[in-house]
Amino acid sequence: MKIAIIGYGRMGKMIEEAAVEKGHTIGLIIDMNNQADLTAQNIADHDVAIEFTTASSAWYNISVCFDAYTPVVSGTTGWHDR
Repeated sequence: MKIAIIGYGRMGKMIEEAAVEKGHTIGLIIDMNNQADLTAQNIADHDVAIEFTTASSAWYNISVCFDAYTPVVSGTTGWHDR
């Protein structure tokens, strides 16, 4: 499976480690230094995106995945108003 990781803090790094250990490919990692790389075009060829960011950015990140028709799993909390 080709996975995009959105949010590369402690959880993002743990997700990467576990995914690679299981034989999956990490095709894209988005962190604070390359947020502009999170585009529908860049994420469209991934089987899934796993999003672990902040409440203020989660909805945007998830929306990009929706625009690309890429399934997304979010572990971000605190954004229930969206």
